[in-house]
Amino acid sequence: MIELRTLGTLDLRQDGEEVTAVLHQPKRLGLLAYLAIATPRRYHRRDALLAMFWPELDQSHARAALRRAIYFLRQALGDHVIVGRGDEELTIAETGFTSDAADFELALTAGNPAAAIALYRGDLLEGFFVSQAPEFERWLDLERSRLRDRAASAVKSLADEAEKEGNIQDAAQWAHRMALLQPFDEVVFRRVAGLLERSGDRAGVARAFEEFSGRLKDAYEIEPSAETTAFINRIRTRQADPASTAPRATTPALAPQPTAPRAIAILPFTVVGSPTLAYLGEGMVDLLSTQLEGAGDLRTIDPRALLTFVRSDQTPEALRGKSVAARFGAGFYLQGNVFEAGGRLQMSGSLYRHDGELVATAETRGGVETDIFELVDDLARQLLVARNKTPGARVTRLAALTTGSLPALKAYLRGEHDFRQAKYFDAIDSFQEAVGHDAAFALAYYRLAAATAASAMPELAREAAGRANDHRERLAPRDRLLLDAQRAWLTGSAAEAESLYQAIVANFPEDMEAWFLLGDLLFHSNPLRGRSIAGARHAFERALELEPDHVTSMVHLVRIAAVEGRLAERDQLIDRIIALSPEGDSALPMRALREFSRKNESGIAAVTEELHRARALTIGIAFSDIALYSGNLPAAETLGRTFLRTVRSDDLRALCHIVLAHLLGAEGQWEAADAELAVAQPLEPAWSLEVRSLFAALPFVPLNADRINALRQELTEWNADAAQPSLNLAFAAHNGLHAHLREYLLGLLASRMGDEVEARASLSRLEILDRPLVSATFIANLALSLRAVIAWARGDARATLRFLEAIRVEVWFQLTVASPFFSQCFDRYLRGEALSALGRAGEAAGWYSAIAERSPFELIFKEAAARRI
Repeated sequence: MIELRTLGTLDLRQDGEEVTAVLHQPKRLGLLAYLAIATPRRYHRRDALLAMFWPELDQSHARAALRRAIYFLRQALGDHVIVGRGDEELTIAETGFTSDAADFELALTAGNPAAAIALYRGDLLEGFFVSQAPEFERWLDLERSRLRDRAASAVKSLADEAEKEGNIQDAAQWAHRMALLQPFDEVVFRRVAGLLERSGDRAGVARAFEEFSGRLKDAYEIEPSAETTAFINRIRTRQADPASTAPRATTPALAPQPTAPRAIAILPFTVVGSPTLAYLGEGMVDLLSTQLEGAGDLRTIDPRALLTFVRSDQTPEALRGKSVAARFGAGFYLQGNVFEAGGRLQMSGSLYRHDGELVATAETRGGVETDIFELVDDLARQLLVARNKTPGARVTRLAALTTGSLPALKAYLRGEHDFRQAKYFDAIDSFQEAVGHDAAFALAYYRLAAATAASAMPELAREAAGRANDHRERLAPRDRLLLDAQRAWLTGSAAEAESLYQAIVANFPEDMEAWFLLGDLLFHSNPLRGRSIAGARHAFERALELEPDHVTSMVHLVRIAAVEGRLAERDQLIDRIIALSPEGDSALPMRALREFSRKNESGIAAVTEELHRARALTIGIAFSDIALYSGNLPAAETLGRTFLRTVRSDDLRALCHIVLAHLLGAEGQWEAADAELAVAQPLEPAWSLEVRSLFAALPFVPLNADRINALRQELTEWNADAAQPSLNLAFAAHNGLHAHLREYLLGLLASRMGDEVEARASLSRLEILDRPLVSATFIANLALSLRAVIAWARGDARATLRFLEAIRVEVWFQLTVASPFFSQCFDRYLRGEALSALGRAGEAAGWYSAIAERSPFELIFKEAAARRI
């Protein structure tokens, strides 16, 4: 016998054994469910099935996919499971196969609503998705709604029957079940409240009204109608009995504790129904405490201590939650109910702030006693994110709706907590754990992409974003826009990403996530477009208005404040970051920036010692921040030389010397800069030669003809194709591009010497070199840059500007920080020069002022650019 369960819980069993092979194939499982459930029961034409499940394929490929699906299902379940009529029609066999959805409708047709409701454990195929099958999704939405309405009608008939017989307790239980099916129906709610009052459950009336009001506010941002409010007020008036509400003595020996915002006190649940389930009253404290503990930044109050206090606490029931929260210093408390009717269980929970304000509600769809762990998991999954109602937590709350795995959700929330505290490496571990539990968890992949991108792992970030896109059907339309923007950003399409983020914040001004990401995009891409990073200030400030403790927004605002000369603001923000996230990935770089900015010798010594033990990425960020934003270049040079004394690997020593050369060049010490590059030459020959050649080509560096000619000869003799690819994260930016850079640099040097013929020869050789797809835009930009330099040497400012305006800025931002060529700083400086020559000084100032705001490699241009503003 094959049993397919689709109402609430998705399960497929054959002779009692789970058929995992089919359960792991969504489209084939969807086909099986459709054939079994679609009403009226009939044969289905193959053409109709093709249109429903494989609309993206042509006829022949779609038919082949259907044949493979049928073959797979027959292999997994037996040849008899799917039967045909002729060659073109298919259905499920009438014998040997049952489905709860079909049995549910048969029970209703037979006039047995109790049996039907026992089968209805939740929505049809709840949480189930089939990618690239919009017709199936439309059918599923309609079918879910139809079956839910039929279930609600059946429950109403049971409530009516119980009330007619005078069994108010049962009537109240059935009415509550009806409210779960129709959660926003005020007529249904008023009936529930009236029955709860008649059954003597006064606290239940108040709790039900708070839950109902919360649902309306969360879903539609509206309040209950005047009619419903008046109805509840009349009940409250009837209940106002001073004798019953007078407070009794509380236990004096237990003093309240300071409030811990991340702690939740779980109170015993109220059990309504079979007395055999009374154990769940206190049992839910243990079960939910276990499931909620350690999710994100959450902790639960110890069940044993809590239950001991509750048993002795004589506070009135209506105030019990506040009393427990105060005693244990919990920021939240949870109260709930377990309802049993006809052997079926339902659970609901209400989460309150310690002051009694309702935060959110959660409810399960029902099950039998043996399903208790699944029911608790479901309730916990909903409650985990419900407590966080800040605008910035919308994506976090959505996570609970896009995975059915509690372990995946708990790992996601840990990652989300670390991500928001800028602990990116810890967040990566948690997000990877989340997708390990749920391989289709789109939001976890989306966040994994963000965390790996922030940790300078662009390839992993793009892969994670691609996996998120594979499961985008699990996301709401707004979140698909966020994903599309992220993918555009990861591939360097800044204009497309900016357009998408602007559209999101225009339509959803409360979306903290989109405001931050818009700011992050502008921060990194603005300099490439002749705009200051300060243009991102508004977006980051909006993000902080919505989530005041968002650390990464503050880190960016530190840098913006430094660029704008708001040094007091810079220091205040740094102090706040360190206070909020002392162990975060940004804490050490921010402390280093603070100490170097203040020129505090003891503080500098302490953070320098810590940097020696830090990750390479942390060291790089700290050094970059100090060089760019501390206003203390000599100290940055000293820090670099300190690292040189302890670094042992050749590539890191080479990197130190190359960065030091840029710092010395920024101070006009060109001979000293050349000396640093000469030391780096045997350690990293390719980069050292390329940087030496770039320095010699700069128009503001003193012209040394002998040196330039020697470099031209060295470049000509250099076998760039034989350069070994670097494994170092920084040097890897030029892998596969050394031959292209050689021709580009030969052209720059020839042009500086006034040799246009040779410059054009270099341009011709550059343009016929192979262009790997991943580097095609960069190589095309090199050619445009060289054309602009040749035009500028000829005195043609208009042609220079035309070529520079054709350069595309589609580049991953971390490459612009890691490479003096990807940063396009030479082109940006030249663009300012061309605009100035054409009398467009205001535009030129934008290009000059945006130099040296993001990368230490741009510092060599800073003084020359500043003189031109």
